[in-house]
Amino acid sequence: MSLREEKFYEPLDSILEEINLRCVRLNAEDRKANVHKAHIVSALVVNEMRKVDNVFDELFSRIDFVGSYYDGLKVKEPTSFNMNLIMKLPVRYDSIKIEEDFDVPGFVKINCDNLVKQPVPENVQRKFDSWIVDGYLVENRPRQWLESVLVRTLQHKGFEFDVSDEYYEVKLMKIGPAFMVRIVGYPHIDIIFAFTIEFQNSIQPPAAFSRHYKYSYPWIVVSDTVKKYYYGRRDTHWRISFPGAERSILHNQYKLKYILRFLKAFRDAQTNVVIPSYFFTNVFLWQMQDLSEGSLPERFWEKRTGYLYVYMINDLYSALRECNLKYYWSEEVNLFKNYNCDHLKNMEGQLRNIIREINKRIPDSTEDLRTYMFGLYNS
Repeated sequence: MSLREEKFYEPLDSILEEINLRCVRLNAEDRKANVHKAHIVSALVVNEMRKVDNVFDELFSRIDFVGSYYDGLKVKEPTSFNMNLIMKLPVRYDSIKIEEDFDVPGFVKINCDNLVKQPVPENVQRKFDSWIVDGYLVENRPRQWLESVLVRTLQHKGFEFDVSDEYYEVKLMKIGPAFMVRIVGYPHIDIIFAFTIEFQNSIQPPAAFSRHYKYSYPWIVVSDTVKKYYYGRRDTHWRISFPGAERSILHNQYKLKYILRFLKAFRDAQTNVVIPSYFFTNVFLWQMQDLSEGSLPERFWEKRTGYLYVYMINDLYSALRECNLKYYWSEEVNLFKNYNCDHLKNMEGQLRNIIREINKRIPDSTEDLRTYMFGLYNS
């Protein structure tokens, strides 16, 4: 699509600011109340899990707060909070061998053939040993164990928590391979827990993921299920992730997060745009790569809001047109691989029309442009 010069999009700046205030920006009071509830209940749940199961008490390290809210990318109202449960394996981590599998891009295998074990109680060692099958740490058994600990914990508490005269009713739900503790109320507050293993930066990720890994941040593997297109053994594969490095790349980049939140809010308002939040983040990570390589001007994210908005819609449009969105950490991975190409083409057409309408309406009428833009956000 044709992108006009930066000044052309000046009329869009004030309209986007209005949209931000009404449709995108977090409500300060809701944010404070919801975050308070999520942090109180997550701490209570984990503390009770440590009392209920001594293996969990021995292996649990800490909660790592991840996802849109903690990355400064949450839109409108924070009602969902992702929390990785970082578990410390009873071994020397430098004795673990991390293997890539080119048949399952985006995942790694944890080879345990030559582990140097650390002293732990016998029942903890037995539990850990039961997670190793044919020399590999499987992801489904720790996940099933974590679910059993959560179930026993919440049953023990009667699915209720009472602290400082505040009462919380909770439910346990599964969301893919993760577990969601829902704080019942209006609105519901969802806490999503995932079994996670953290590796310090002294242990390098496999070569397929190391092109962009130049940061002094830990990286993690998360219990996740391999998609159905893979017909080999699935339970030995762990999804690899770099939340600390990504947070650093996107940090303090002037309008970057501001524009990213607009795209996410647009996605939320459109019933036929079903792209996960991380795909948007991935698009912006590639822009930061272009910036670091000099393909974009040094002060790119200080350009006009309207120009940046259309620029990034156009960038996403290009990926949809090609039915190919490369995973930032491993270019062999196409994040659109499991999407129907016809559906991607429909989204491509929608974004193409948006760019055309913006370009057409800017010279004609600011009020007409304003009405059109608010319509995109169902407001």
